[in-house]
Amino acid sequence: MGALKLDPAVENFDRVRESSYKTYRFTRRTVISAFIGGVLLPATVYILSEATDRRHNWVARLRSEPLTRPLEESNS
Repeated sequence: MGALKLDPAVENFDRVRESSYKTYRFTRRTVISAFIGGVLLPATVYILSEATDRRHNWVARLRSEPLTRPLEESNS
């Protein structure tokens, strides 16, 4: 068993990462990125999933039949 050799760059990075909450500041850039990642992106995924939900009927379709539902059937 050999001795563990520590890398000073890795230790410095670890120390900075562990104490970043002490020096964090809300700037325009951090607020915008938090808004995009926390609100805009999930809202976009939700809206797209709701728009395409139940658009296709995969049950018992023949090759010649379309997968899209008729307009009156998709509203229920």
